[in-house]
Amino acid sequence: MTGRAPAPAVEAYAAIFDAAPVAILGVDGDNRLRIANAQAEGLLGQSRHILGRYTSDALFATAPRLSALIARARQSEAVVHDHEIGLGPPILAPVVVDASAGLAHGLEPGFVALTLQPRSRARDLSGRLAAERAAHSVSTLARMLAHEIKNPLAGIRGAAQLLAHGLTQEERPLAEVIRDEVDRIRRLVEDIERLGAPSLPNRSEVNIHEVLERVRTLAVAGFGAGVAVRQVYDPSLPLVLGDEDRLVQIFLNLVKNAAEAALSRPDGAAEIVLGTAFRPGVKMRGGAGGANVLALEVTVRDNGPGVPESIRANLFQPFVSAKPAGAGLGLALVAKMVGEHGGIVECDSEPGRTVFRVLLPVKQPGGHR
Repeated sequence: MTGRAPAPAVEAYAAIFDAAPVAILGVDGDNRLRIANAQAEGLLGQSRHILGRYTSDALFATAPRLSALIARARQSEAVVHDHEIGLGPPILAPVVVDASAGLAHGLEPGFVALTLQPRSRARDLSGRLAAERAAHSVSTLARMLAHEIKNPLAGIRGAAQLLAHGLTQEERPLAEVIRDEVDRIRRLVEDIERLGAPSLPNRSEVNIHEVLERVRTLAVAGFGAGVAVRQVYDPSLPLVLGDEDRLVQIFLNLVKNAAEAALSRPDGAAEIVLGTAFRPGVKMRGGAGGANVLALEVTVRDNGPGVPESIRANLFQPFVSAKPAGAGLGLALVAKMVGEHGGIVECDSEPGRTVFRVLLPVKQPGGHR
């Protein structure tokens, strides 16, 4: 028998799952159903109290692929996926689902989070709707982690200040980068910590090229070392109205993902292209009183292997990741923050070329939000 996870830890995960827009079950190392969120109750037609009486093998006796998926998640220690799985009697009403399974880190070994999404719903979710529904889950998780994040940030900042005293004039800017980035992360954490529900960020006039250059500088000095980063900018673009720190976080996440993908090329020819342009023919609800305004497009393109086709439709959902050790929260948080700016994030991917497009409403000359 596997040691059962402490009740407080299970309750913490249950709170996160309840905020998710899809059905999620928590399956412990003995295949007992320890967690079922409200979406799972509705999908399976059983209360969480009733579901807790079953093992996953018994509940999904007519769907052995789900049991196999749970086993694969444990064996690979990665998020795994399967599609068009039929559930049915005697316990459950007939339904076809797409499923994902991954380890719930922080609980007992072998504890798996199983996500079930009705097939019809999976087809209907557009990128923007998925982003909006992802917001609640990401906000809940971020608030729970905020306290744990802020403590080590204070230590990192203090260490950077101490290091700066012993550095040369040429080396001191590196310590200042550490301090400035810690301060930016702390501001983001404090802001997200106050979120009870999705809310608009503080807005000011922002030059999107300054944001991208800040992101590029951080990338080439750190995680993007060894990646050729090119810029294809339209210098005539107007300002956007947004929160500069959150815009940096959006594009830092996208560029980091792009760098990791490009660096996985066996030939070493890793490349990222950052681009800006107007999006012809597209208008967005961004003006005063909800009036339509033109859309500014920012693209992050890499020449990595591409996003697996099995997860493209749900790429911006929480707990969906192509990385073996990924938690599947980075792109969900990107979608949430882009949505708060009144924007949309899209992805087109094929082997050798993946493009993330962020559409943001531009500032109207002489206008106000």
